[in-house]
Amino acid sequence: MKCHICGAKMEHIITDLPFKTDQTSIIILKDLPVSQCSGCREYLLDDFVMEHVEEILEQTDKSAELEILNYPKQFTPALNSSLVPPREKAAEREQVKKGNMVL
Repeated sequence: MKCHICGAKMEHIITDLPFKTDQTSIIILKDLPVSQCSGCREYLLDDFVMEHVEEILEQTDKSAELEILNYPKQFTPALNSSLVPPREKAAEREQVKKGNMVL
């Protein structure tokens, strides 16, 4: 995928991001999976990730000025998941279990 700002390549990374939820509250989400531009550092959140971010933000303490939360690992897609189709991944795992090397 290419950056919509500068055209450089977008890379899948794990990072921490702040979210301002109202005038006096900031929530920092740690270990958030994002696509970040290798050129201008612009970032994008996948729809799936953003849905979970919204759910997390709705459940935060509204009276806290600053809250730091970890993004749940079960909602973090593998960074290379788009490179290998799921069926092929399952076949690779099965080969590894049997002691065969997958090239």
